[in-house]
Amino acid sequence: MLGHDHRSFAETVTGVDGKQIPIAGPKDTGTQMMQIDLDVAKEEEQWVVKNSAAQIVDTTKYPADSQLKAETEEYHNKTKDFIDAVIGKASGDFLPKEEIKGIPEAQLQPTAMISLINNVQRSVTGADLSASALFKADSKLPAGDLTYSNVFDIYKYPNTLVKAKITGENLLKYMENQAAYYNTPKPSDVTLSFNPEIRVYNYDMFSGVDYTIDVSKPVGERVTATIGGQPVDPAKEFTIAINNYRYEGLVESGILAPDSLVMNTDPQTLRGLIVEYITKKGTIDPAKELEDNWEVVGTNFDQKWRDLAKRLVDEGKLTIKPSADGRTPNVVPITKADIRAALEAEGSSQPVTIMHTNDVHGRLEENAGNNTLGMAKLKTVKEALAPTLTIDVGDVFQGLPISNYSEGRQMAKVLNEVGYDAMVVGNHEFDFGYDVAMEYKDLLNFPILSANTFKDGKPAFEASTVVERNGQKFAIIGLTTPETAVKTHPKNVEGVTFEDPLKTVKAEIERLKDQQIDVYVVAGHLGIDETTPTEWRGDYVAKELDKAYTDKNIVFLDGHSHTESEQRFGKVLYAQTGNYLNNVGEVTVDVADPEESTAVLHPYASLSAYEPNAAIAALVQAAKDEFDVANSEVLIPNNTIFFNGQRENVRTRETNLGNLIGDAMWAYGQEGFSEPTDFAMMNGGGIRENIEAGPITRGHIIAVLPFGNSISQIKVKGSQIKEMFEYSVRSEAQKDADGNVLTDEEGQPLLGANGGFLHISKSVKFYYDSNKRGSTEDKVGERVLQIEIYNRKTQEFEKLDANKTYNLATNDFLAAGGDGYDMLGGSREEGPSLDSVLIDYLQSATKLRALDANNVDLNDYQVELSQDRIIPMSEAKFNEMNKPAPEPGKDGEDGKDGENGKDGQKGDKGDQGDKGKDGTGTDGKTGTDGKGNQTGVITHTAQPVSTKKQYPSTGEKVATYGFAGLLLVAGSAGTWVWYNRRKAS
Repeated sequence: MLGHDHRSFAETVTGVDGKQIPIAGPKDTGTQMMQIDLDVAKEEEQWVVKNSAAQIVDTTKYPADSQLKAETEEYHNKTKDFIDAVIGKASGDFLPKEEIKGIPEAQLQPTAMISLINNVQRSVTGADLSASALFKADSKLPAGDLTYSNVFDIYKYPNTLVKAKITGENLLKYMENQAAYYNTPKPSDVTLSFNPEIRVYNYDMFSGVDYTIDVSKPVGERVTATIGGQPVDPAKEFTIAINNYRYEGLVESGILAPDSLVMNTDPQTLRGLIVEYITKKGTIDPAKELEDNWEVVGTNFDQKWRDLAKRLVDEGKLTIKPSADGRTPNVVPITKADIRAALEAEGSSQPVTIMHTNDVHGRLEENAGNNTLGMAKLKTVKEALAPTLTIDVGDVFQGLPISNYSEGRQMAKVLNEVGYDAMVVGNHEFDFGYDVAMEYKDLLNFPILSANTFKDGKPAFEASTVVERNGQKFAIIGLTTPETAVKTHPKNVEGVTFEDPLKTVKAEIERLKDQQIDVYVVAGHLGIDETTPTEWRGDYVAKELDKAYTDKNIVFLDGHSHTESEQRFGKVLYAQTGNYLNNVGEVTVDVADPEESTAVLHPYASLSAYEPNAAIAALVQAAKDEFDVANSEVLIPNNTIFFNGQRENVRTRETNLGNLIGDAMWAYGQEGFSEPTDFAMMNGGGIRENIEAGPITRGHIIAVLPFGNSISQIKVKGSQIKEMFEYSVRSEAQKDADGNVLTDEEGQPLLGANGGFLHISKSVKFYYDSNKRGSTEDKVGERVLQIEIYNRKTQEFEKLDANKTYNLATNDFLAAGGDGYDMLGGSREEGPSLDSVLIDYLQSATKLRALDANNVDLNDYQVELSQDRIIPMSEAKFNEMNKPAPEPGKDGEDGKDGENGKDGQKGDKGDQGDKGKDGTGTDGKTGTDGKGNQTGVITHTAQPVSTKKQYPSTGEKVATYGFAGLLLVAGSAGTWVWYNRRKAS
């Protein structure tokens, strides 16, 4: 027989001796009794239990004992008269009606009832703050006369009131502990449930502080709190009013110090203080008592599902379940699966939902640090949501190296296992070539769609697919951005054209008009970037479809711009999930009224608790194993150079690895974009490892560039380039432990670490003085002294022209303004992944190029920490270096001819004498301009920079005697052929 936990139970458990033991415990307040029946027999002078059973007896079903009732009637009546005595009035209800029956509103939103208790506590103690709980899940404080029974109903226990000191730091810990009361909702949940390990009366709500609780975040990271409009100061001391029970618990847990007590109202109880407060006011007004100071956020529930849950609970077809001991209400959420089952049981139609993803970019694996769900958990999410349709809106195969290695083939296996109904062709579906894009049609067990993509004038993919579910027809139409022509390598889409999206989708809707379609799902990999031509944007197409089809139910799913968006254009609902499986989209379609359709994004935080699907986890592991084997492929067998990618260097100064990456990007850009690249740059924060001397493998390159970024080209004005490089070298100087500034080889202050420090190609260089003022958030710095960019035509470096537009190759992250480079952005061309660009550049070192004067030896990168491109220099030294050469002095005048020699006696007349020697002149003085500055600038003689792809080589010349018919090995006339063997040394 058990008690204490107020839980009603009767069970049989197995004892340590293997025998069955009955146990039981009744509910509190005398409404139940336990009954245990034992069947015993005497065996050899000992009583033995043969059988047993436990049960709970409901005492309310039995009449009261008349004699005992009579003997206690006087006390009963006096008590009843006491609790029924009117102490005041309530001008309105202090609790709102429950939205869903069984879930107490007092624990979901601020209520006048809890505010009343906190107001009493603060008014009595004068404390800065207060905290109080809902002591009974079904407590009420209705409008009308108020009695002692009402007070007992809202404050069950005879606690006393305490005032204590608390620091801001411990207040925040206290609040975070309370926020653990809420379970993290999953996408399949329709209601917010409570933690069964925390009893209803142990969840406190606070007064004197404004706060939100974000239940989508992990426990311990949920609360955002302010006092007086400012974040809670952890170092500041406050006073807080609480009951004595809570005070003792907080002292025991370390939230309150043992000497924190300021006052205790003992023996006066809190219930008595509440009565005094009400009596003094006479009438209490819920609007005046309410402190609307907190909110639960992060639930992301769809109201249509909530409405269904409300109806089904009201009708008794679904119930809200309390904890086993009855002390915590609502511990199990109502899910969409519960609603579907209840609807099926009553014969009602099922809600139509679409689960959608876009721009997955090869994210096979989960990555909690980047909020990436991964494909194995995506499958589990799909099973929980049980959507009517599942659609991907493009750019799924290309991205991370684990998917790039197999050119998306491993990803195709995973997509099949997830169970998509259709996907759309994105621009990066062409990154591995047109033939591979065509291969996806055979690899996938569902349609890959694009109505506006044509090869040599013929459709390259299916335009649409019609799916029938639950007696309803859904037409899924695919659209691909015409920007694909410049957002993959041009060679990948030779002969491929992309027709106008709006014109195409209208034609396809017209073609399908006789098929009695209930809902049109336009899945367009178009995006809403402002740099995209308006007529190619997803939002534009959605708006135009709303205008054109007033009689059709259209949902528009989008991708390409990596935007988190849920919008409505008239009756057309528009949704996009962002990228990389950071969110999973879910659309609930109202087939009868499209204006009632809704969209929601389920973020990673709400999905991470799902278990990964075992079958997909195995496929991902197989892909990873294959990729790991591929990573051991040797690209350069005999590299002798240490390429420096150390964090403390790549974030502060030029390194040979940064130079190598910059040159690889620049080399790709000579032919990979519509116009040749002028220069390239890479952020130091994107370089994550060294490349050691010895064999260079594919895995080494992936380790250096692990983020799956791709190369992009944008147009930038000279003025933007100046601002960009100022931002790159903005960091404060490094200092030692004693606060002394550290300097480099030139005596210049070393820059502090900055992930946005830029590494550049050999076609650009700039000088900077780190002693000068660096860039701040609101002002461009003054450190950059001069920028020079290589001119292909003149084959010389020229000063940056602030008004000229240049072609800049970089990674997609920086091209979009990442790392704070908001001076960049705009339309961009896109290319393959950076790791493939660098691998291609390095692999070219192992091939032969006959008579190529432009080959580059890897030995050009011998110096780890050079200062050839990013050149630190004092302004004084820079000016001295750029002083004009003095004008040469004029030659002195020629000397006069010497006199003729005298005639000899009896001889002929002597010859004319030689001219005298030149006079010795002095150099002229240096000229000055009108401002007194020295004139003239040193002309920098540029080393030739090839506009062709650069290939490392040893430059070793090999003479080979030739024979006719063999290219490079021999000439028909037996000539000698010199060539460079391009091996990495």
